[in-house]
Amino acid sequence: MDMEIKNGMYTWKGTEIGFSFYTNLSAVNKVKFVNTVVNSILDDNYNVILRDLLFDFEIIDIFTDVDLTEIRESVDSLSKIEEFLSETKIVAIVKANMVDGLLETLNKAVEDNLSYRTGVQRNRLSDALSNLLVTLNKKIHAIDTDSLMEVAKKLNLAGDLSTDSILKAYANSDLYKKDLKKTNQSEQ
Repeated sequence: MDMEIKNGMYTWKGTEIGFSFYTNLSAVNKVKFVNTVVNSILDDNYNVILRDLLFDFEIIDIFTDVDLTEIRESVDSLSKIEEFLSETKIVAIVKANMVDGLLETLNKAVEDNLSYRTGVQRNRLSDALSNLLVTLNKKIHAIDTDSLMEVAKKLNLAGDLSTDSILKAYANSDLYKKDLKKTNQSEQ
């Protein structure tokens, strides 16, 4: 099993702090992860609204060496957890470095355990379609229509709609220049 340990940095209350984290978990720690999340959601009540918050907090607890004692022992631990997760970006760092498929496996195991213990079955197809619609909506709103119109005008002026003329019109557009600038910035 690949149990690589990596290092990262997070900022908490204005201080930069280094931490180490695993990219994978042993079977024992996977079980511990799932049981802790499920048991936290299913105490005296079924607190499904806390699912994502507690899932992310458990990522920090199980995957990292971050000391969470102060947060756990605070009077209002849920508010402290929420504040800690939103201010630090530890969860995003760990998730980005997990071995392929681990995040999905943990999510599915938590959902399956919640379903088993409560009898409540989530409609995965409905959730998937809902997520698809949200993604499509974001993509549609992200389209730069002005740049798209500029390319269309250049294509219209080109007259000839061969592959070369389309590529040339795109290469002369502001949209291409923006895309090229984004690409160059992400490579640096």
